[in-house]
Amino acid sequence: AVVTAEATATTEVEPTATVEPMSVLMSEVDLGPLLVVDGDLPEHLDGELVEYDETFRFDRDDVAPADGLTSQAFYNLETEGPGGGVAVYVYEDETAAGQTYIAISTGMRGLLDEFWEDRDDVGQEARLENNGNDNLHLAFLRCHAFVEVFMQTERETDIVRFAQRLDERLGAVVWPAG
Repeated sequence: AVVTAEATATTEVEPTATVEPMSVLMSEVDLGPLLVVDGDLPEHLDGELVEYDETFRFDRDDVAPADGLTSQAFYNLETEGPGGGVAVYVYEDETAAGQTYIAISTGMRGLLDEFWEDRDDVGQEARLENNGNDNLHLAFLRCHAFVEVFMQTERETDIVRFAQRLDERLGAVVWPAG
């Protein structure tokens, strides 16, 4: 077979400017509107006011302080009292978020040191613990964020479904493109 080259007209291409992605500090991202959206919580729970730089539960003194902390408590409509909540700890350094996950999840051993499981259906890593009396605790890691969810519910699917939906929303914000 003979290959012949045909002359083609060349057009001059204008150089294009490259745009650097805008660098945003994780601590400056407002996660409040992402914490609880319609359809996230079981019918007996409702989200309370979003809190910044504090949690509904207690501060974590055993881990590196977060660069950003956003939390929201849940109100139990049936018992007319606390129903758990969600806290998102954001770190500029992704390694710090991972270290926080390890520190907290290692201690999540559940009722009688038996009722816990690692999950692969939420976050990069996740652990679910059952403390009895329908008190569930789920912690997960998503890039620059460590997330803890506490929920009073009889159904494990309630807390897992909530965490999966939150993880999807957070992933778009705390997982830098590239």
